[in-house]
Amino acid sequence: MRESRLFTRAVSCLTITLILFAAALQSTNAKENVFSNSIADVVTIQIALYDAHDKYNIQQFKEAFNYKWRKGNRLYRFNLTTIDSDDVLGLGAKPLTNKNFDVFVVGANAKTYLYDGLNNRWKKKIKEFVANGGGYLGVCGGANAATLGFKHSNNLFHLWVNKGVIGLANVYIHDDLLGEWQYLMKFGFDAPNRGSTADFSPEFISVNTTIEKNNKNVIFKGYNKSFLNIAYGGGPGMYPANKSDERFGEIIPLLTYNEEPMYSKSLHYWLPTLKSGKILCNVTTNLFGKYAGVATTYNSKARVVLYGPHPEYPLVPVNGTIHEYLGKGYLMRNTPFKRHVYNYLGRLLNLSSNIWVIRRSAAWAAHVAEEDLPPFDETSVWLIKPSPYQNKMYFKDRFEIKENVLIKKLFRDVSAIVFGNPAVQVRTSLNIKKVEFYVDNNLLANCTRPDFIDHASYYAAKLDIGLQGKHRIKVKAYDKAGNIVADSVTVWKIPDSTGFLKKPKTTASSVHVD
Repeated sequence: MRESRLFTRAVSCLTITLILFAAALQSTNAKENVFSNSIADVVTIQIALYDAHDKYNIQQFKEAFNYKWRKGNRLYRFNLTTIDSDDVLGLGAKPLTNKNFDVFVVGANAKTYLYDGLNNRWKKKIKEFVANGGGYLGVCGGANAATLGFKHSNNLFHLWVNKGVIGLANVYIHDDLLGEWQYLMKFGFDAPNRGSTADFSPEFISVNTTIEKNNKNVIFKGYNKSFLNIAYGGGPGMYPANKSDERFGEIIPLLTYNEEPMYSKSLHYWLPTLKSGKILCNVTTNLFGKYAGVATTYNSKARVVLYGPHPEYPLVPVNGTIHEYLGKGYLMRNTPFKRHVYNYLGRLLNLSSNIWVIRRSAAWAAHVAEEDLPPFDETSVWLIKPSPYQNKMYFKDRFEIKENVLIKKLFRDVSAIVFGNPAVQVRTSLNIKKVEFYVDNNLLANCTRPDFIDHASYYAAKLDIGLQGKHRIKVKAYDKAGNIVADSVTVWKIPDSTGFLKKPKTTASSVHVD
């Protein structure tokens, strides 16, 4: 009798395990203590991010996907892995296969269709991944790559693009090199206060989009606003191609451009003069009324989501003005040459106000149930100092050296060098209630009150990170619902004149430490 009960219990446990495994897609299940020591089933969504060779672009998606949210007794989280063309081709250490990943994400990366897409094997591998059920999320250049390109090949650029696109969505694009692209090419990378904490800061323009209200728009279903302002840097406007191909699913409109940048945020081509220059003609765009976001399926199994503007971009200025000046643009930012570029000076919305769009889109592409998609919130945390992506040297919090070549050459797996103990500074969304500071997985500080607030909350803590050598600094932030975001940086510590530090201490500057 006892053996029978044991057998019945074993069968029941096995059945429950199989149900949980099936519900977790291809992801891994575990148990994790979260929120008041309760136990939750953990579902991990495996994200493959295509390397755009732009650390800040990668950082934006890292912040979006370093996130956990809870639905009932289930805790969802993303696990982000950056892959390259060798991985797509199956030659690298992290091959793009349905066993390894749930969703393939391509951000602002024109290389995908201007270079990689010229390799038919590269395109075939991505199509195989998607056709077998893998999700695809494309933003800006990543959206272009998944479309059918231009309807009419009017010039060499159009022919080039059309040869490189993958063709996962039944849409054409408007994204001309001499038109929409100029909102990237003419951006002024030498803006004096770009990325400052002031309420007004030069940034890319934003575009106003209308949220399409239809029952099939699951990603935005339940969102109580009708419009979204989203950062824009030269992405496509999309419209139906209506090609006959059984692999193409229905096009589901998500967002529609509600303005024409050439009128609302005008840019110009300039003729050089002895003084500074004069306007030659306007930059023309063709976005109004086109789709800024679409969802569809491919081969009936896979889900595809594409956006022309940048929901992942954390800073969104509105109600601003275009300022054109002689400066350093996209192609000449690392040269002494200047051309007429622009910056958009406007009021910044809340930090990461659209980041939920990326999270819900990726989760939907990974076949997460509608009722379990991430919430409509801006929860995010960004390490400002030490920076994970700027390769800086920090000297006792007194001054710093930017983009240091020495770090890149000698410390390939390190993002910053610190002399002495750093004051770790973070920027969070306004809904954050607590920030935790870790060094090498040891919790050193809990901060519940920010130093100051404008479009974001700013926290700082002076940490003793220990002896010289390599250390990992990590911050975790919690919103009022208990959802968690994190950021981290690997640093190399060089001791200051006081010698080696032996006992870790916890101190904080201008913050409350619990």
